[in-house]
Amino acid sequence: MDFSPVEILRRGGQGRVMLTCEHASRALPPWLHADAAEEVWLDSHWGWDIGAAALTRQLSVALEAPAVLAGFSRLVCDPNRSPGNSTWIRSQVEGHPLSFNQGLDDAERLRRCHALYLPYHQAVDTLLVDRLVHRLPTFLFSVHSFTPNYMGQRRDMEMGVLYDLHEALAEGLAEGLRGRGYQTALNAPWSGREGLAYSPDRHGRAHAVPYLELEVRQDLIGDGAGVTAVAQALAPLVREIAASC
Repeated sequence: MDFSPVEILRRGGQGRVMLTCEHASRALPPWLHADAAEEVWLDSHWGWDIGAAALTRQLSVALEAPAVLAGFSRLVCDPNRSPGNSTWIRSQVEGHPLSFNQGLDDAERLRRCHALYLPYHQAVDTLLVDRLVHRLPTFLFSVHSFTPNYMGQRRDMEMGVLYDLHEALAEGLAEGLRGRGYQTALNAPWSGREGLAYSPDRHGRAHAVPYLELEVRQDLIGDGAGVTAVAQALAPLVREIAASC
């Protein structure tokens, strides 16, 4: 299968929303290899956000929205973290060393940055600039998912809306999701105010567009029927939020 660090959907989409999905793939670039035990971690929530890419694809169609999806696993380097963050590249998962992340020198870290990380962020920047040049109103919406059981802790929450600057927009989306029956929290399971919505924050601030990050519990979008149900509930809410910006 051909490898690309970034995938762009509906580049010319005229809707008011632009989507990103930083953890869309569990793929390794061709110069890295995982053993059988490590494939388990790549398949898990550590390797990618299960269901997030499928949800992004459905939202892209429903909202006529362009979308940028990362084509590499977050375990290679995390596009939703700064390269200066200690979790940008993880050497181990739950105490298990990852062979492809052991003993990395500066050259390998730089290789991943230039071959993977920067092409993803440059694609987001390019698409945003193009929309702004054409005076298309844009609400930047980042799609993620979280595991129902994290390190032995059950999570009952079903949706999380992460924000830093745009509290009113976050509250409006959370209220709409609750109205559709989803247990929804603000800045959970992670907080946008602690830098954990790095990518939408980076691009939203740089281009002065409103932005939020959504987290969906993975068992809700673990199959096609679940993805469709969430997309159908979510799309009109996101469209309404975008129209209010």
